[in-house]
Amino acid sequence: MKRIIIVFLMIMPYFLWASGSDDELGPGLYADFTTNRGNMIFRLDPDRTPLTVTNFCGLAEGTLPNDYREPGEPFYDGLTFYREAAGYALFSGDPSGDGTGGPGYTIPRETGALISAGAPGILVMDGFATESAGSRFFIILEGDAYLDSKYTAFGRLISNIKTLKKLRRGDTIESIRIIRVGGEARRLKFNSDSFAEHLAEAKTAEIENLRIISPDLADAVLALGDERQKTPTGIYYEVLKTG
Repeated sequence: MKRIIIVFLMIMPYFLWASGSDDELGPGLYADFTTNRGNMIFRLDPDRTPLTVTNFCGLAEGTLPNDYREPGEPFYDGLTFYREAAGYALFSGDPSGDGTGGPGYTIPRETGALISAGAPGILVMDGFATESAGSRFFIILEGDAYLDSKYTAFGRLISNIKTLKKLRRGDTIESIRIIRVGGEARRLKFNSDSFAEHLAEAKTAEIENLRIISPDLADAVLALGDERQKTPTGIYYEVLKTG
């Protein structure tokens, strides 16, 4: 009997820590990066960037179809930080490792959370100005006015900035675990249906923003239909026939 009690007391602290660690973050949606330099936790912003967050989390959890991984395989596991830009940002999320790869599709830039000047630890989709994003992202190392209002920021670092400061080009993302704390976060779905819903909303917002700049351009893009696509450099097109 004494032996059983001793074993129970030894393992109890572990279970208390393991079950309570995520809840200590507070209600919300988080991404726990495990790298070869340590881990980092980012708080994500699904309210202002629902499509970007759905895309990122769906790829991270392997619930969104893509051209790089088999269904169910986490997209980001094993990818490297392939670029360090003048000390102000560290880039990852590219399966080709050279800044040209992606999941085989693109998403519109969301303007609900355009980065303002930049600050250390901000998680940003790599899609400049009118360009589209895919899977590539970067983490701000230092603030830079050049970044102002050009990129969609969808998360911020809340734990282990020491790890961020250690990371260098060539380091590896071992895994990204999506953490849901609270009922609202647990209800979020990152699958093809939720992706399609948020994509349609983002495309509508994109047309509205274009109309402010040029009504004629907005009408021309709208005429391409719901199946219109966009290159990473911002060119809209429609596929009329395949094969």
